[in-house]
Amino acid sequence: MEKLTIKEAFKRGYTKYGFSGLEWQNIHDISDLNLNVDAEDLKDLVLFEKASTNFVMESENIAEIVSEAIADKENEESGRDNNEVYEAIKKIDYTDITKKINIELKKHSYWKLTEIMLVK
Repeated sequence: MEKLTIKEAFKRGYTKYGFSGLEWQNIHDISDLNLNVDAEDLKDLVLFEKASTNFVMESENIAEIVSEAIADKENEESGRDNNEVYEAIKKIDYTDITKKINIELKKHSYWKLTEIMLVK
């Protein structure tokens, strides 16, 4: 595991840190850390990636999800025992809705932890 001091992390463009071993956590700003912090206080601190990440959906995945959901509901009501509705819904062009969904997803960025530890 790579190790960087607070100053080195700043020089390399890292601005956020978290705690190793936690599944969900708050993101903390490195500038809030005192440069003279004790080594023990840095224990288990790791850097987040420099840039945030966004989940993105592909048109094919959206087509699959929508087609399956609609076909299942339609089948429950009609008793249909073939894939006609599924195939018909899946043929729709999902390009515009995919763009709209990804625009909304972009508003919900998240950060991934690196394996770079902060040290004294």
